[in-house]
Amino acid sequence: MTKLEEYYSKQPEPVQGSLLALKHIIMSVDKEITHTRVFQIPFFLYKGWRLAFLQVYGKKIMFSIVIDRCLQPATKGHKRRDGMGATFMLDSNKDLPIDDILRSLREQIACYDKVGVKVE
Repeated sequence: MTKLEEYYSKQPEPVQGSLLALKHIIMSVDKEITHTRVFQIPFFLYKGWRLAFLQVYGKKIMFSIVIDRCLQPATKGHKRRDGMGATFMLDSNKDLPIDDILRSLREQIACYDKVGVKVE
């Protein structure tokens, strides 16, 4: 079992079920989305760009869109960092806002497609 699989399997229900559902939803948006582990949590990349991540806070799950640092404006004297776009604090005991999640993912993918390919 990989560290990424362990992250999901160690979570109690209903958090584990919600995480796995979110993973499936995110991965189904585009065949170019890959799944990896960054900072000990599940990250999703689109053509090498950081797209989104999932993190558990108690009984809640944070789903956040990532705005890759390459899209951040350069400021003299400051290092560019990844930013956060739409963020959802999700309750595992409630229905997931699937339409909102899909819309946010598709909007960010469209931004990355405008900029061009970043495959690393």
